[in-house]
Amino acid sequence: MTLASKAYLSDTVPAAPTGKQNLKWQNDGGSPSVNMSGYDQVMVGDTGSGGLAGNVPKPAAGDTAAGKFLKADGTWAVPPGSGSGTFLEEKITFSGTSGSFAHTPVQLYGLYRNGVRMTSLAGSPAIQTFSATGTAITLSTAAGGSDVFIAVYTY
Repeated sequence: MTLASKAYLSDTVPAAPTGKQNLKWQNDGGSPSVNMSGYDQVMVGDTGSGGLAGNVPKPAAGDTAAGKFLKADGTWAVPPGSGSGTFLEEKITFSGTSGSFAHTPVQLYGLYRNGVRMTSLAGSPAIQTFSATGTAITLSTAAGGSDVFIAVYTY
């Protein structure tokens, strides 16, 4: 066996097989020694003429909870006809003015305190207002020991 006196690393030559991509090469620019590394390229989604194999784009935070899947065009989406996730009626427990959803709501249909729908609108009676960010819920008035809270949402 003989070894080549020089090695050339290229992500274009020779051409990759149909439907595939060559590795991308990079070096650390060191001197006198150079460290080389290769990595898979990100997939190229189908735009009508086919795509190219490769690593898929990472899902965003919450994509699993939203039931998203990877489409052939390389984007993450909720399956058609599935609405905006899983519907849930959940009893919420508060400590003072703080509570939390079990999941981050995609659509909040209502938060009910003792059977009365609360609102997040400014100017409403204080006992009826709340704010929600992610899974956190904050009441404008502390919850009483006998209060029952029900949240209705999709996630």
